[in-house]
Amino acid sequence: MTNITPQHKELFEAIRNPHYGNFALLSVVYDGEPAAAVVVVNEESQIVGSDSVQVTPVAVFLTDGMCDKLVAHVGSDSVQVTRRDTTERGDGNE
Repeated sequence: MTNITPQHKELFEAIRNPHYGNFALLSVVYDGEPAAAVVVVNEESQIVGSDSVQVTPVAVFLTDGMCDKLVAHVGSDSVQVTRRDTTERGDGNE
């Protein structure tokens, strides 16, 4: 069993496709925690004279609080997901 839908697969492939340039990384807040999201940005061409854009989130990066509640499906088993620290030190001593 999987929770991955055909729409999830299509969006994932679009993000990886260099022909689509309307994806952006957006700083957001989720449940009071700082987070980030991958969004699709489209011009609102249906409103004549409008300079607005439509922003549609397609993926949200997990916060620590979300990881505490996240369980992955692996076949018929459930696996607790833990977050790996990916913070770069940036001091040149990696």
